[in-house]
Amino acid sequence: MKLGEKQVLTVVKTVDFGVYLGSETERVLLPKKQVPSGIEVGDPIEVFLYKDSSDRIIATTREPKLTLGKLAVLEVADTNRMGAFLDWGLEKDLFLPFRQQTAKVKKGDRCLCTLYIDKSERLCATMKVYHMLRTDSPYQKDDRVQGIIYDTSEEFGVFVAVDNCYSARIPKKDVIGTMKVGDVVEARVTAVKEDGKLDLSVRRKIPEQMEGDAEYILQSIRRRGGSLPFTDKSDPEQIKRELGMSKAAFKRAVGRLLKIYKLLALYGADDYVTFDLSMSGHYGYYTGIVFRAYTYGTGDAIVTGGRYDHLLEKFGKQTPSIGFAIIIDELQNALSRQKITVETGHNNLIVYTDATEKWAIALAKDFREKGKYMELLKRTEEDSKETFIAYGKRTHAVSMLYLNENLTIDMVNLSTGEEKKVNARKKAKARENR
Repeated sequence: MKLGEKQVLTVVKTVDFGVYLGSETERVLLPKKQVPSGIEVGDPIEVFLYKDSSDRIIATTREPKLTLGKLAVLEVADTNRMGAFLDWGLEKDLFLPFRQQTAKVKKGDRCLCTLYIDKSERLCATMKVYHMLRTDSPYQKDDRVQGIIYDTSEEFGVFVAVDNCYSARIPKKDVIGTMKVGDVVEARVTAVKEDGKLDLSVRRKIPEQMEGDAEYILQSIRRRGGSLPFTDKSDPEQIKRELGMSKAAFKRAVGRLLKIYKLLALYGADDYVTFDLSMSGHYGYYTGIVFRAYTYGTGDAIVTGGRYDHLLEKFGKQTPSIGFAIIIDELQNALSRQKITVETGHNNLIVYTDATEKWAIALAKDFREKGKYMELLKRTEEDSKETFIAYGKRTHAVSMLYLNENLTIDMVNLSTGEEKKVNARKKAKARENR
């Protein structure tokens, strides 16, 4: 008979208070209230063996949440001066000694544990599970995973059991805020080590993370009365301690806010933009900055929106996005009160790159001031001109200005297909120097 394991034993004797299992020389009691009906001597029965409150080996047909050689997340039912007691599905709670805790636990906490037999031949729990964790996970770099923190180290970071069984670590440099034993974390795999262990980060990739960091900094500024005591000369450890992010991440996030403002300035909207530190999104799926647009003639926003990186994952597609809604009723009220008549017109496209972005915005601004409807489309090296021509025809656009980095423009009449090249070097330089 094996303590701490499920096993099949044979009924050797029946008594008023239960049945004995095993053999004539070695047997264990299964209490009457757990004996299946109709059981007879010679019948096999699967049981789990542990010690009761009187320190006697006893059998149970109940399903334990943890057995020898396995791992499980258990809830703390109670504590005393000797340690903690865990709910593991049996009548007698499982003892977790203080010396086997990787962090002090309290009632209601959840912790990853395994079983061991102590010197007194009793089953006990331990949170020291490092040696039990597997290194054959199916995960690759950039996969999203979930796990429970089972230990922490000031030197090495935070140790995580992914899926409660695979060995992983969040390095010290990637630890954000307070991470404690028992916390469940969602993270991204940053590396799969040669030994199979995983390195994790709760931060997203830098382009995605900047949005969240920028929003967090805005919230921190609000909580601190409108300012932060940091500059580019501030101690990295102070920034890490106060904001839970590295100095590099802090500078990127601040730079992100500045970039947003500069981009708005290119559109000529800087006089109409306010960074509202009290604003928050009403929906939990926002992961970055939220925004609202107002105009005269209405007391509420006519546009609401924000950034959400993971919402579309719920629909099967990983697409970081920015979305907004136009409040038609408020927009109509504003147009009516401002006595504005809206006329429809034909759309025109401007296709640009990173290098021609400033030029494209300036062109669009000039055309819009002349009453033209302009749509800006950003292209990459992989995008072809034909892709945008097809898009323009599909959306019934009239013309397309395809900006080249040598300051020439391919002008395409989308109705006739006629195309001509215009050298706009002088005009472009004049615009940049304004």
